[in-house]
Amino acid sequence: QQLKCEVVFCSDKMTLWKLKVGVEVHARIIAKTKLFSGASNKFLQGHGYPNSQVALFDAGIPGTLPRLNEVCVSNAIRTGIALQGTINQRSVFERKHYFYGDSPLGFQITQQRAPLVTDGILSIDMDSFRSNDAVNSSREGKSSKKKQRKQKSTNSQLDSPCSTIPFSFSTKNNGLKSVSISRIQIEQDTGRSLDGGGSKAHLAPEGYTLVDLNRAGVGLMEIVSEPDMETPEQTGAYVETLQAMLRHIGTSDGNMEEGSLRADINVSISKDL
Repeated sequence: QQLKCEVVFCSDKMTLWKLKVGVEVHARIIAKTKLFSGASNKFLQGHGYPNSQVALFDAGIPGTLPRLNEVCVSNAIRTGIALQGTINQRSVFERKHYFYGDSPLGFQITQQRAPLVTDGILSIDMDSFRSNDAVNSSREGKSSKKKQRKQKSTNSQLDSPCSTIPFSFSTKNNGLKSVSISRIQIEQDTGRSLDGGGSKAHLAPEGYTLVDLNRAGVGLMEIVSEPDMETPEQTGAYVETLQAMLRHIGTSDGNMEEGSLRADINVSISKDL
């Protein structure tokens, strides 16, 4: 998944800007059962109807207690070792209270003050990333003409007084780029909402939304980077490299189209003084 961005501002005065990017990646942990219950994760392979893989704890039934899945912890530790992080001998789970429509607990069990892993690092090969990007671009063929027409139409909307920001990108793109990993914490995933009608008419009629708790309580790793990336290309290379690493060591399948890997991009733009 290549990340692209275009930032536009309206001003007659052109100023150089610099970009800082940090990424929070939520990766679903490969395990047979959920993080704090014995409910099966088979639904992830397309097995089971909605709400068929839900333990009492996942449903937020009062009096039920969590039981930590050792496999989830082991896979998070393996990920920390692969990222050359510090595996903390003591880590703490905490409850983060907020309302979420498909989270019956009313809170998320996560780690904040004492995560499992801290101070890691991931090296990304920018030369290899650009090479792959060039190969993908060469396969576009005639479809590029359509993109050019669309770009021309877009550019016509960006005429004065609006202009594209002239970023002062770092020249450190060449070769290896090191990105510091702030932390890896383990936490619960939420359920999901299903809008009725259409292909889901057999589950809910048009105008209704149903809640499926099969995903509620599945173990996640939240991998938080420092804001070390300075270009969209570096950000895209970081996510792709992390995805490949997780797949290689077998701790997450990294399938973004299935929600197994989700990235929150935190962007800071400041004047390049």
